[in-house]
Amino acid sequence: MHLGIPMDFLEEEIEFTPGPVTEYLHEALDPDAVERLAQILRTAASPVIVVGTEVARYGAIAALERLSDLVDASVLGEIKGADLAFPNTNPRYVGKLTASSPALEGADVVVLLGAELTEGLAMPLPDFGDSLVVQVTVDPLALRRQYAGQVGILSHPGRLLDAVADRLAEGGAVPVSSGGRVRGLRERWEAGREALRSRLLGEADGAVSAAHIADLIHRLGGSETIVVNQCGSAEGFIDTLVDYGAPWTYFGLSGKASAQGWGAPAAVGIQMARPDRRVIAVLGDGGFMFNSTAIHTAAAYDVPVVYLVLDNGGWRDVATVTGAMGSSLGEPGAEDAMRWTFRPPIDHASYARSLGLKSWRASNPEELESAFAAAFAEDGPTLIQVASAMGDVRVFGQAFA
Repeated sequence: MHLGIPMDFLEEEIEFTPGPVTEYLHEALDPDAVERLAQILRTAASPVIVVGTEVARYGAIAALERLSDLVDASVLGEIKGADLAFPNTNPRYVGKLTASSPALEGADVVVLLGAELTEGLAMPLPDFGDSLVVQVTVDPLALRRQYAGQVGILSHPGRLLDAVADRLAEGGAVPVSSGGRVRGLRERWEAGREALRSRLLGEADGAVSAAHIADLIHRLGGSETIVVNQCGSAEGFIDTLVDYGAPWTYFGLSGKASAQGWGAPAAVGIQMARPDRRVIAVLGDGGFMFNSTAIHTAAAYDVPVVYLVLDNGGWRDVATVTGAMGSSLGEPGAEDAMRWTFRPPIDHASYARSLGLKSWRASNPEELESAFAAAFAEDGPTLIQVASAMGDVRVFGQAFA
């Protein structure tokens, strides 16, 4: 449905008094819920906390870091999170939740903190084994919708975690230590990340890989750079290979949503909201095609977003995902038959210049580094069309098996 509203109506000033707001989340904490979660974590030997987007949106990252230190918990992220729910630079972060996450092996308590379990299109529900599963969410509709844990708590995550930490401190009892389990899981995740990076660099054969892009964000962008990640088949690589140490430095798309083309316009809004930082929008060429005119807004308002358009010639992620799900659409030849490849090739750099952006093409790591440095030196929006050698998403799973 398309709704057109006349401009004279939009500009008319009216008297407006907001009506009452129905709140499902209340300020008060349930003391019984606080005591119950504190008791569970006090006696847990190998707790795992799975974090979702509610943690960032309700400002609960600091509370989570405090509690995870106190109870010696390992922390897993959603497979496709929309926000940075927990810094991956924190030594308690041990990777993404998958059906076979090593952190779940031997865990006696799993806390699903604002997290849902349908983030991957082809991912089965994780096997929590004999673990006691606690669900914490602000959404009454989400509680037990996907997984019926033994304990369900409807609460603001930050207030709950702070109250639980205070309760544990009041009790004077030191929670059970995991005996180095978290450190071992962290080392395993770091080894998997380095293996992934090395494999991408080794298989790039002179082309640009996600590992090259991650390195440039580190070296030229710095820790204060904000990354908008909408790049299809490279999405998992960008959110894993780049270090994110501060809240609101990463924006992705949750697996609960389908918003093709959101990255280009979202980057404009984020950059305008944070003029003190630089925003890098890492976009797939297929996703960029859904909303490419958004870069004209960046040019019109001189919003200095750096757009990286990863050009692998089409909607490659569609074939990869459908193939992983066992569909014949993932077989060789299906991409051309379904018109998922761009014929003729699209000149994104020239298109960007026609809309007022400075732009470059990069077909190898050296050209990309030169263009990246030039883009960061500009005061306005820029676009780099990158001939990418993005690996199959199955490489991601193999690195962390």
